[in-house]
Amino acid sequence: MISQNSIDEVRLRTDIVEIISETVPLKNAGRNFKGLCPFHSEKTPSFVVSPDKQIFHCFGCGEGGNVFSFAMKSEGMSFIEAVRKFANRAGVKLPDETKEDRSEREDILDANQKAQDFFCEALNSTQGERARRYLAGRELGKNAIERFGVGFAPPGEKLLELRLKKEGLQTDVLEKAGLIVRGKGGEWYGKFRSRIMFPIHNLQGRIIGFGGRTLDDGGIPKYLNSPDTPVFRKGNVLYGLNFARRSLVEKGKAILCEGYLDVIRLNSVGIENSVAALGTSFTGRQADLLNRYVREVLVALDADPAGQNATLRALQIFIEKGVGVRVMVIPQGHDPDSYIRESGAEGFNKLIENAQSFLDFQLNLLVKRHGINSEAGRSTVIEEMEKTISKIGLQVERDLAVKKLQNVIGVSEKALRGDLVRGIKKDVKSTSHKNGEDKQSLSALRERWLLAALLRKGELVPKVKEILSEDIFKVEALKNVIHWLYSLEPEELKDISGSVGRNADSDLQKILADLLMEPSVRKGKEEQLIRDCVNGIRKTWMEEKKQSLLNELNEAEKQKEDTTVIQEKIFNLKNEIRTIQGALLSS
Repeated sequence: MISQNSIDEVRLRTDIVEIISETVPLKNAGRNFKGLCPFHSEKTPSFVVSPDKQIFHCFGCGEGGNVFSFAMKSEGMSFIEAVRKFANRAGVKLPDETKEDRSEREDILDANQKAQDFFCEALNSTQGERARRYLAGRELGKNAIERFGVGFAPPGEKLLELRLKKEGLQTDVLEKAGLIVRGKGGEWYGKFRSRIMFPIHNLQGRIIGFGGRTLDDGGIPKYLNSPDTPVFRKGNVLYGLNFARRSLVEKGKAILCEGYLDVIRLNSVGIENSVAALGTSFTGRQADLLNRYVREVLVALDADPAGQNATLRALQIFIEKGVGVRVMVIPQGHDPDSYIRESGAEGFNKLIENAQSFLDFQLNLLVKRHGINSEAGRSTVIEEMEKTISKIGLQVERDLAVKKLQNVIGVSEKALRGDLVRGIKKDVKSTSHKNGEDKQSLSALRERWLLAALLRKGELVPKVKEILSEDIFKVEALKNVIHWLYSLEPEELKDISGSVGRNADSDLQKILADLLMEPSVRKGKEEQLIRDCVNGIRKTWMEEKKQSLLNELNEAEKQKEDTTVIQEKIFNLKNEIRTIQGALLSS
């Protein structure tokens, strides 16, 4: 197990601003840094990183936490994986893992790495001669093959299983990793056979799955991916992102391709800001991944009808997510790989320069497919374009899109706007209701301000605990915070930031990060705020208790019962309310 002291040392020696700025462009904003949130689409920055508190918080979506939380959320890591990653970076020596410490994820990652070693050996063996000829025919050089770890799965059904079992791996781990599958007769056999193998990495460079390209055409899928596993979800991953991440941040734009070889080819000519969608339908999660690093995506999918349809689907997702997007028009019969081999990097860069807006691409494609000379064709084009325009967030951009559609189709702008307004769903009443619910009462604000101040003055928690019990707090989410604060030991209260980092509850971490960013708590005024809030919360609680007793008194009088005890309780409460002083803490 990793000791708490080691975890704290890693946290203290890791600069959260430095870590986050590698994937999120941050700008100085007073004592903090600000940027566009990597966890939801936004155009106005609401993501704040505090170097003083070593936490982050998004005021838009509520995500928050420390450097470990960020790695867990953004890269899908476990807590231990995040600690080990930053320990290695900070030069902190951690104990080696015991067998009991190993998680299922680690076993699968280990199996994938051993499988990768086998595939690379096979490519360079006599069995891999045919695969080497194929790669040579695709003009894939040794450097590119080695950098991306391209390998070969030989034809034998049992070869991979036997090799990995010799290395101590069990059948259940190989099955969970998606490396072997059970046949109808109950026998296990390798999932990948006679295929060029492309390892798929996570952001730490560890292999989470594979994609295999067959060498035998006809009757079987051309490409085959690993199945979903505890470490791999096709719709959540982009091929090449681990290699592209730094270039994406530097250039502010990404090139989205369809295949593994497209990404490898682009990298081989110095275009490193490229990724691929693993041959599956592009997903919203993949759009969110790109949105963490760039503000614009250039879609460079294949030029055949299937590629064009995939481009249209991807465009809809990017528009809904608010990500800037253009389309690279690749000549028919080509994909990025083949086009670069024919026209070189210079030719491909010209395609980048001439990339079309998503509206131009979709409109040109629809007109080409359906025509606008017939009523039916014109109606189809208008209907499809209006679906896209209705998803555009900014009114000014929708206006420009309507004008463009009018110029091409020849339908009046008034008619187009009428249809468009009906297509855009607006629910002002619902929004107003929601905003009304968000308004906080003074009582709720006092609870929030008190906890925000206590997170900065942890040494005062024991005094507050003597006066306010947990059941006095009414805001449900804050009850969890006060319970957590009251459970901390005196030594932990001296280092609240560290205590926040040690909390494994992600929901609570978001709330704590939010409270630590509370602007109402002014430096040097925490104690006064704590006094005022404690007294205000106590007084409110007593007033409500008094009202409850008065209701009880009225009911007792109606029933002609003895009210002496109730009246005494009310008298004592009134005296206590009158004598509340601001002397909780010394001035």
